[in-house]
Amino acid sequence: MTQLAKLKIAALFGEYLDTDQYDLFKQLLTKDCLYQIHDKTYHNSTDIANLYESNMKAGKAKFDRLQWGKAIVSHIKDDIYKVHFTDYLEHKGISHTYECDQWVYLNNELKIYKIEHHEIPAKKEALEKFYKLVGLS
Repeated sequence: MTQLAKLKIAALFGEYLDTDQYDLFKQLLTKDCLYQIHDKTYHNSTDIANLYESNMKAGKAKFDRLQWGKAIVSHIKDDIYKVHFTDYLEHKGISHTYECDQWVYLNNELKIYKIEHHEIPAKKEALEKFYKLVGLS
């Protein structure tokens, strides 16, 4: 498969998450897809899609405002693509912008078989400070 076709799948990964389309998102994944986030690993497409959806619902319940930005995709190497996410948060009148990267690994059938969550250290620290500031930590 061409890099362009794989880049389009990575872009759909970002688009479907940005628009809360978890059923379509799940279709991009292999059934045994791995998702590594912090010190946890999830092992199938259903659990992964459910996790993303439950995190979205928890975030929207926690904050006064939670809005997704538009994901930006870039090619890292071989069959690995970086999807950069931006989240706009507001709570108790204070706004914050959080950013992170997720690396997606694609096979020749144009399916994502692995997702790695990558924190941006300064952004993670700023999020922790925001949580303290608004009383969420």
